[in-house]
Amino acid sequence: VGILYNLSYELMILEVGLSFQPLQLPYKSYSTLLTHCWFKTLWEKCDAYKIKVETHNVPLKFFRERDDWLMQAFIEAGYSGNDLIQLGKVRVYQQAIFISDVFGADGRLIDERYLEARPQEELWSTLRFPKENPSKRAFRLWARALKEVKAFRAGRLGKVINDGHKIWHWRLDPESNRLLHQAGETVEVYINLRANVYIKSADAPQAQFDGKPCSVQTMSPSRVRLRGSLDSAPRDDPPEDFLEVLQSWGHTWLWKRIKLTGNTDWIAEAIRHNTLVAVTDGSYIKEIHPNLCSAAFFLECSAGRGKLLGAFPEKSLCANAFRGELLGLMAIHLILKAVNQIDQQLEGSAKIVSDCLGALGRVSKLPPHRIPSRCKHSDILKNILVNCNDLSFERVYEHVDAHQDDDKEWDQLTREAQLNCACDSGAKRVIHGCAADELPRQRPFPLESICVFVEGEKMTSDTGSHIRFAAQLQLAKQFYNRHGVLTTRQFNQVDWLSVYTTLHGLPRLFRVWACKQVMNIAPTNQNLARRDGRCATCPSCGMHAETTEHVLTCPEEGRVKAFLAAVDTLEEWLESVDTDPVLQYCIVEYLRGRRAVSMMDIARETYAPRLARLGQSQDEIGWTRFLEGMVSKELLRLQTSYIAKRRRPVLTAHRWIVGLITRLLEIAHGQWIYRNFVVHDSIAGTLATQAKEVLQAELETQLELGADGLLEEDKYLLEVNLGNLEESNGDTQAYWLLAIRTAREAASIRRSTAPSAAHEPP
Repeated sequence: VGILYNLSYELMILEVGLSFQPLQLPYKSYSTLLTHCWFKTLWEKCDAYKIKVETHNVPLKFFRERDDWLMQAFIEAGYSGNDLIQLGKVRVYQQAIFISDVFGADGRLIDERYLEARPQEELWSTLRFPKENPSKRAFRLWARALKEVKAFRAGRLGKVINDGHKIWHWRLDPESNRLLHQAGETVEVYINLRANVYIKSADAPQAQFDGKPCSVQTMSPSRVRLRGSLDSAPRDDPPEDFLEVLQSWGHTWLWKRIKLTGNTDWIAEAIRHNTLVAVTDGSYIKEIHPNLCSAAFFLECSAGRGKLLGAFPEKSLCANAFRGELLGLMAIHLILKAVNQIDQQLEGSAKIVSDCLGALGRVSKLPPHRIPSRCKHSDILKNILVNCNDLSFERVYEHVDAHQDDDKEWDQLTREAQLNCACDSGAKRVIHGCAADELPRQRPFPLESICVFVEGEKMTSDTGSHIRFAAQLQLAKQFYNRHGVLTTRQFNQVDWLSVYTTLHGLPRLFRVWACKQVMNIAPTNQNLARRDGRCATCPSCGMHAETTEHVLTCPEEGRVKAFLAAVDTLEEWLESVDTDPVLQYCIVEYLRGRRAVSMMDIARETYAPRLARLGQSQDEIGWTRFLEGMVSKELLRLQTSYIAKRRRPVLTAHRWIVGLITRLLEIAHGQWIYRNFVVHDSIAGTLATQAKEVLQAELETQLELGADGLLEEDKYLLEVNLGNLEESNGDTQAYWLLAIRTAREAASIRRSTAPSAAHEPP
């Protein structure tokens, strides 16, 4: 399956013809260039959800200096839409992909054979192109487009820098000054007539098709003019030692701290004599950098031939101690791979030592073909499996107990234990040496063929949850922008990962309330007025229309006191969890300002330049959104920097930001509790007061009627003490009102059914 995917991806590159990384191109602009397939659907999703797929094993490179994609040249010439689609079909049929493919060897003139349709039986490329059947109109458009490309690209191509895919049917033999033409299975020989003119020779012996690639201009069926020839691509000298091999693989960030003692071939000698010991240890200090782990490794010959040590950090959402151990094991395997590449017949053994049994077991027992899906740290394991599983020498894995120097003297430790302790110290030093605001960005590993980046973070394990989060983030950005909740600029300032983490730790009904609050669909008076026509003003202040935003900013005295009391509680919590004092001051004062003061103004008061970005970012988001939990990314960055300098922080930065967002939402929810008490309290609430006003009017009406219409046995109702309506919930008065209405109705019925005096018997 992997081979088929790889083949399909390479065909996608050839068909689109615009980039070595086609999945990073804008889908809407160039999707019409690609036949509908699985990779096209993948491309659409990657573009829509801003997922970056980066490949490193594409066997295709530019042929000449200043070369470029031919389709890009057509776009620069002004072609688009259906014309660009037709040009793409002809290009695929002509088996061309770069500008250098359609130009001759001189780099100034178009290779004349590309102006005509390629005979179907001929191959013009060593690559396997998709099948196309362009129309005659498309070929006429192609010929015109090539002439336009020639007009502004001629003479720009430089010397050959890589082996190309184009099949050159003409060769120049410099020694004999002859031209050789591949015509089917025969080789035609052209001898020099004068200057650059060559004539076909019928008497020349059969020659081997070899020499410099060249291009010619046909003068007659037997005469051509040489237009230029090309030298072969320069050959890189093979690496002389394993360090050069490591450099040739690229992505050298793992090797920046390498220190080598001895010459460069001592590792091979140690393997050959079974004296190589490779020890590694990883480190992870969550309280300092929750998204950073590190590894240190130490290679030593027990016979004293040499030493090599190194260490490196890696930023990752999946950072933990186990990943640090695996990183160290991968680094050792890559070094051994580089040594084996220099001497491919190397025999012997290397001892690989770690204090993590789990990591040793995982690496020593890798499956033969593929890493299972949803396997944690699959990027590391896959790199070892694919690239380091075919070493010519034996690898022996050995476990050593960790931290033995805690209860033993140094000279009491075995050499493997000493090296492990040294690696442990080296890995910790790397973490302590990383500033919180300057953590290294995630980069591919050496020899890693493909990487997936979501929101700038490399996917290292099962990618499902991360990709779903990224997709939902893009959909939310469009939704909020469309409904006027947040602009794109505001949205990009919010620490959505922390918001997401916080909300998923809260009760479901609380999350429902938060959604209604943000979207202004909660049952405020303004929203209810659209349904039943009630008054839309705030029940507390009576001055403004009641929206979800107004619930948080109502100036009524009781609400303000409740809000400030909640902020005081937040301040106590911030102090208890060892918040950066300056940051705590900014948060508390910003809340107490109730939109009257900006975060930037508060930041200026602190005279702390590091808070400038926070002020700008949070002011962009807004005070109301801040109270709804939409905090700036700068808050986490600042608290992380502060915690990194503390010996024993109370909370990690991530737990701190989750606690802050939770308490901000609780403050906002507290305003709703106050509002609902004002509206729904059975005695003094707004709705109860309105009902009591109606009830009081009816009571007064019944009392004014007095005993009129009542039967004698019901007149006692007028003597009942109804009490003070303002100090009760009105139930007693409502029951009395129901009783007296019933009594009047009963009296009316009795009078209407009683016989009149005129009809009484004598």
